[in-house]
Amino acid sequence: MTPRPVLLASALLLAACGGASGDMADTTLVTVPDTTEVPAATWAEIAPPIVEGETDPVVVEGDVLNDGYYWASVSSVSGSGELVFKVTQVRFGTACEEWAATMGGTVECMNDYGVQVDPTALVSLAADAEISVATPGGPGTNYTIDAPTLIALVDGTVVSPLPDYVWTSFPFVIVVEGSVVTSAHQFWVP
Repeated sequence: MTPRPVLLASALLLAACGGASGDMADTTLVTVPDTTEVPAATWAEIAPPIVEGETDPVVVEGDVLNDGYYWASVSSVSGSGELVFKVTQVRFGTACEEWAATMGGTVECMNDYGVQVDPTALVSLAADAEISVATPGGPGTNYTIDAPTLIALVDGTVVSPLPDYVWTSFPFVIVVEGSVVTSAHQFWVP
């Protein structure tokens, strides 16, 4: 299985951070697993997502979140059988340190990352979304699942058939297209 690297133009990100130099440092790399090669079976092992730099800023035009790559937490909508993702922006490494410096000491980059909690947006999960969940024991392994399985894991109504997996509410690296989450890959954090 080969991860799909995706380069994201960061003009908006640089405007928020206050500068641009025109080199590769002005580009964010987000790698999400290529689940198109994964058999339809759930619980197939795949590589975890990778974020170098930062995800897209949360920009809502009208009532619509711009398409892009985001950091998100997932919650069950009580009694509905649906999930909602709370979308934020995350920064890693140098991008986080530079952002923290502009915030006058009000944010930190604990464990080499920082989450910008405002602005946020809420989006729902597409029924055919590509999804993977992270193993709680440490980084390096994700397992593919489908939307009904994710809903059941979040609701606590299903248990994994794998001995090394239990549901843990790690954040997700998501792809939003057309106002829905089309790809959601859980990201292990300490």
